[in-house]
Amino acid sequence: MSFVPGQRPWSQLNSNWQGIFNVVGELPNVLGSSLQMGVPNVQLGDLAYVTTGVPGLYVCTSPTQGAAVWVLLSGGGGGTGGAGYDFVFDPLGVQNPAINLYSVWADLITAINPANLPEGAPPVVTFRNNFTVPVAGMPVTGWPMNFAELRSYTPATGTVTLTIPDGVKLDMLSRIFDSLVVTCAPTTDGVFEFSLFPPGTTPRVLSVGLGAALQNLTPNGSALILSPGGGTFVVLASILAQYGSGFPSTGPFVRTVAGDAVIGNVAGQGGLAGKLPDGWVVGPVGSSLVYQMAVDATVPKTPGFLGALAIPLPNTQSTTNPLAIKGALRSLIFTDGVPDAWDTDTFTVWADLYEVLLTLDVPVEILFTQTVVGTPLHLPAGTWVMGSGITWGAVKRLATGECSVYLDDGCVIQDLTEIREGLSVVGNSTTPSLTFSAPPPGLPIILVLRPGSAIANVGASPMIAHAVADTLFIGLRSTAALANAGSAVVDVAGGSTLVIYGVGGDVQPSTISGAVGAVCVMQCETDETGVSLVQPGWLGLPLGPALVSTQRGRVNIQTAPLASGAVYVVLNGSEFVRCAPTGIGAITVTLPDPTLEPLQTILIKKTTADVIDAINVSAAGGSTIDGVLVYPLPATPFSMIRFVSDGVNWWATS
Repeated sequence: MSFVPGQRPWSQLNSNWQGIFNVVGELPNVLGSSLQMGVPNVQLGDLAYVTTGVPGLYVCTSPTQGAAVWVLLSGGGGGTGGAGYDFVFDPLGVQNPAINLYSVWADLITAINPANLPEGAPPVVTFRNNFTVPVAGMPVTGWPMNFAELRSYTPATGTVTLTIPDGVKLDMLSRIFDSLVVTCAPTTDGVFEFSLFPPGTTPRVLSVGLGAALQNLTPNGSALILSPGGGTFVVLASILAQYGSGFPSTGPFVRTVAGDAVIGNVAGQGGLAGKLPDGWVVGPVGSSLVYQMAVDATVPKTPGFLGALAIPLPNTQSTTNPLAIKGALRSLIFTDGVPDAWDTDTFTVWADLYEVLLTLDVPVEILFTQTVVGTPLHLPAGTWVMGSGITWGAVKRLATGECSVYLDDGCVIQDLTEIREGLSVVGNSTTPSLTFSAPPPGLPIILVLRPGSAIANVGASPMIAHAVADTLFIGLRSTAALANAGSAVVDVAGGSTLVIYGVGGDVQPSTISGAVGAVCVMQCETDETGVSLVQPGWLGLPLGPALVSTQRGRVNIQTAPLASGAVYVVLNGSEFVRCAPTGIGAITVTLPDPTLEPLQTILIKKTTADVIDAINVSAAGGSTIDGVLVYPLPATPFSMIRFVSDGVNWWATS
């Protein structure tokens, strides 16, 4: 669910989901509950799930602190009231699978298997008590976590600890959140594995946030994550997470190899900013380290990686390209009003501001303010180079579109890396208005949109023409948006890659265009309603580029409906294939080689009432489907079959 603008602008909570509770009396802001968060941290329409007493899904109809009212929407022991992927694990409790409550680890792992969950829904597991993960029964690649998020049942960091002893691995874990402490003590590298991602493909991401902590107590310097080579990106995100003196570690979190890159993402504000400890990453010459930092976050010491930058997201340091920065943050203001005579940092002429900008060797934020509502600021023609350490924002930072800046025809902004809260940057040009220099080898081009910011296009040309064979990474934080009323915002050339990472952000229809051979990856939350997959040309067809949406690592692709007589080869990913026969020719669908992506799920659905045309499904690589080479869909109206790979062959499920 997209974050509603102005709903909780200063809160950690970016959705209306409040969590799982024992009884109704524990719900937030209820009379007698210990969880009194007030308004707006509790809102009308918030949801929560109660596991005992009168279990079910509840909605808040009155959020008043000390007198909140929650009404049962659905319940009666039928899972999580429709969510289907929230679980509670209590090793001291009584197991009750009817309400997703487990006390046996192996049973929990079975329950969070993709075959037992709604399509595309990663599980959330909340721990009530301390637990040590067992090694008995663990598969070779580790316990399959299916992109799970692990949480603590209590808000106090350290109250619940998950211990991962030597020899135990967790495979495809996505996030550690809500005050859970995870303690590891490996004697070899690699506690967290990513077996579904071959080297050099999808970034390996582990997020630790909202008071959670990760601790490495290795006796010999072993790392928790080992990059596999092949130009792989490893991302460790610390979002309001607890690292440092309270949770000391004896070894690194990540060990990288030459040619691979590591991204340390530190988010949060003030004393609540996330943290990464000194020495959290190690690697040889030729490996790279990118920091994405909150403005006031502390850059840790990482021996071997030179030139740590204490600047806003993003910043870069590398063993082969040391950079340095000195001084404090400087603010320059551009306005359509009349500045005070004594104010030397406020400008009404863009060229004057830019002239001062070129003389500064400190981090700079350029703040825009308009005095007349509905009358945007305009930047003139010319090439204006920004670069690392320079961010754009609005003087007031609450509502999206509070201040708009138009890039007029011929205006080119080069190497802009961050747009902060409240600012909308609007393209109005016949040529691309946002351009980027080639990054250091192995690193992506990064552009981040903070909450409430937006990039919109009303011009005749795409704003960003990504024509170089590098990866362009666009991060969309809560309520940030890509929108268009003219051409696309981003056009991707063949051989280039666009990655859009959205946490509560919006991607409006027709904002992304691309040539054949281009790749687009969307990394979004599973309930991201603001992200549109209606991007013409990105339909997953064999002769064109594919629009890919990864939900905490899981890949989903939707094709255009296949007409009678179509022959279609399914792409790698959990794909939804729609067949629309009209009685004039059979449809042939070929599944990928099942060995390429174990647990891959393909859903094939007939969308018409036709019973004449056959829909024949086969598999690449000589593999079978339920033991046969050709598997026909039932000759009934609107039939549907889901196919699941076991890593050797395909199996049909209803």
